Amino acid sequence: MKRGFIIAAVAVAVLAPTWAWAQDDAALISAIYYVCDQTRQAEADEVVRDVLGPMFESHMPSGNITAWGMIGHHAGGHWRRAVYFVSPNLGALMDARNAVVEEFLGEHRAAADQMQSVCHTHDDYIWQHVASSVPAEDVVTDRPTAGFSMYAQCDPAREQRADELMQTAFAPVLERHIGEGGLNSWSWWAHHTGGKYRRLLVMDGADHKTVMMTREAIVNDLRAEQPEALSELNAICGSHTDYNWDIMMSSSGGE
Repeated sequence: MKRGFIIAAVAVAVLAPTWAWAQDDAALISAIYYVCDQTRQAEADEVVRDVLGPMFESHMPSGNITAWGMIGHHAGGHWRRAVYFVSPNLGALMDARNAVVEEFLGEHRAAADQMQSVCHTHDDYIWQHVASSVPAEDVVTDRPTAGFSMYAQCDPAREQRADELMQTAFAPVLERHIGEGGLNSWSWWAHHTGGKYRRLLVMDGADHKTVMMTREAIVNDLRAEQPEALSELNAICGSHTDYNWDIMMSSSGGE
């Protein structure tokens, strides 16, 4: 973990005919996962709502930020909050990041100190988009109430094979569970920079019950239809940590 307000990046890509695959000119998401004092984390929420959120919004007219949001811990590991913003390319992300950090640590230093006091440590990751059910510009903008994230530890020498399995064996099954009563969207991400987790599966839905029951149905379908692929993926990515996230704030241009 690192201290202070540091922003990492996550990549998204352009849409393929049925689901979206990663491309070299992928857009980026800058994200940070916070460990917070649970008795005071509402203070951090206020900082994001009243200070960071408006700062992100101010960079939307230029196109340097296209969406931003905050998710909160519902169940899972030690992360309590995560804040992110989306940029169309690395140059735009760096321009936005530098401006936000300078303003946050300068003009809004009191708010930055409060955030540091409540959420004293954090983890940075850069995730690169591999596949998703929606176009790149929608992958983190049309967010419902509940999200599920599986953070997987994988063998770096074989993780590209995990991506192939996701694209060929898993994606068709996930796609069948998109729609009313199921998932709103799903996406699969590859580690670019950060800590021990090498792959990330994200599934959003109307509520946590819907997401978790759909997740169980997907696993059952994979066991019945793709047992060899499921076994191979489990061998490559041998352990994981699951989170249920409350999607607390989500904006794509003032929506």
